[in-house]
Amino acid sequence: MFVPGLHSILSKIDVTVTEGGTGSSLGYAVKRFQPMLQSVTLDAVGPGLVARVEGFVRPRPVEQERLRDLAALVEPGAFAAVSALIVGGSRGLGAATAKLIAAGGGAVCITYASGAEEAEAVAREIRDAGGRCQVLRYDAAEPAAPQLVALAMRPSQLYHFATPRIFRQKRAPFEPACLDEMMRVYNTAFYELSQFCLERGDAVAAFYPSTSAIDEAPRDTLEYVMAKIAGETLAATLARTLPNLRTVIERLPRVKTDQTATIFPVPAAAPSALMLPIIRRMSAAA
Repeated sequence: MFVPGLHSILSKIDVTVTEGGTGSSLGYAVKRFQPMLQSVTLDAVGPGLVARVEGFVRPRPVEQERLRDLAALVEPGAFAAVSALIVGGSRGLGAATAKLIAAGGGAVCITYASGAEEAEAVAREIRDAGGRCQVLRYDAAEPAAPQLVALAMRPSQLYHFATPRIFRQKRAPFEPACLDEMMRVYNTAFYELSQFCLERGDAVAAFYPSTSAIDEAPRDTLEYVMAKIAGETLAATLARTLPNLRTVIERLPRVKTDQTATIFPVPAAAPSALMLPIIRRMSAAA
């Protein structure tokens, strides 16, 4: 059933108040559904009203990849020497990274800015399979060190998946406030986290996830692209100038997550398919 329901986005509603009423309860009938546009039109009638509602089918929440499935992709003990701080590890790329490393015998700490229940669910899945996982709250808009003081490991790897909302309505082609937010999360936070990990460990491999949007230049993502270009430069410069820090930079395509879900289907890669080769590179570097 497409409408009404959880997976619907309201576009337009016209309501006419009538004298008397039609029946004793509210009812509806779907008048048109356009699969190509994922649009729905329905008529509703009830006591004292007649209405026409137009909407779209909203993408269903993306199901997280399960550890038991990911474990089949990883050689036992492949990441036994890894201690990974995974920033933004409650969903998507971060959750898949945590599960892959844990499946290979590594220890992980995942952070979340919101969604504590999701983070705890990832940790519980890892622990139930015999893995090691710590959970900490971390907001990339705030200084890193005070928030991570309870970190129980000495990280050998850092994965930086923190992100603000990427796709948003804009009033102008360029919005300085939006760029400031993007730069804080994608640049300043990455620098602070790298410094923090170096202070905790002897050597650190840090992953900077860039984006293929740099080459594609999609509409309305100028600030995002600018911040990611700057982040690539930052990550490369840190690796040249900070002893014992190695960075891996990869321009990732659109990934299948709630953040990138759209009304109209767009090809997107599974997080594990992208991250497993990168984790192997990071582990070889470490």
